[in-house]
Amino acid sequence: MVSFEATKIQIESTAKELNDQSNIEYQPAKGVFDLKFLKSFAKAANLSPDVIIYLTNYSPIICEYSISGLGTLRYLLSREEGYDDYDDDEYEEDDGESCDMDDEYDEK
Repeated sequence: MVSFEATKIQIESTAKELNDQSNIEYQPAKGVFDLKFLKSFAKAANLSPDVIIYLTNYSPIICEYSISGLGTLRYLLSREEGYDDYDDDEYEEDDGESCDMDDEYDEK
């Protein structure tokens, strides 16, 4: 098993116009995943110089490889059972207040 936790996010942009107009919001995320399967994802590393890892609290981890001339290769891996650190109905926001997930999705 391997555990990931993202608490600091760094945004790098090569386009100058994106530096001034970016409005992206991030929240901390963590999860526990089976290392055996993550190691198999690494076999695609020779196809692409970069990998993008998407990690959120309520969805699988996604490893994305851009393969020039062919497209994109994405691997998805669900969390290990029994390692949920978050309640499905509530989560803590940065200010320490809890909010109901159902209310948040009903507003959109």
